[in-house]
Amino acid sequence: MKKVLTTLMAIVALLTGFGCSNDVDMDLAPVSILVEVYNPAGVNLLDESTTDNILDQKISVLYNGKEYELEDMVNSRIQAGSMFGLIRRLDGQGKAYLSIGSFMPKLEYSSCTLILGDKSYELSFETKLKKHGWLKWRKFYIDGKRSKGDETTHTYVIVL
Repeated sequence: MKKVLTTLMAIVALLTGFGCSNDVDMDLAPVSILVEVYNPAGVNLLDESTTDNILDQKISVLYNGKEYELEDMVNSRIQAGSMFGLIRRLDGQGKAYLSIGSFMPKLEYSSCTLILGDKSYELSFETKLKKHGWLKWRKFYIDGKRSKGDETTHTYVIVL
């Protein structure tokens, strides 16, 4: 019995030791940008039940020389983290927002242009990685002005 227990402990020690090499890059989650759009009174302009919503206007994103038209969350072919696109989604409370991405997580700098009707906004982020691929920090910008956000998903609030 003691021999079996010793063997089992040795196997567990070996298995838990694998993957601890300093030469392995960390896998980082893809970066998504979320956008909420309101009027000055605080009314969500992406909500289809809002009388003055902007859903009948042009809404698209320019990224790497390609234009991505808005897709609705119900009919979207885009799967999170699988490709780039622009989707209108609803959160758990039914609040409508735009989701842009997914951006590759290890890009040092990336930007896209969000088009809302006749206005456009440059949304960008920069990433600094530590040695071995660990995330040191990520900074988000709208039209060149710094905006606070977390490391993988950031919400921009635009007032039209």
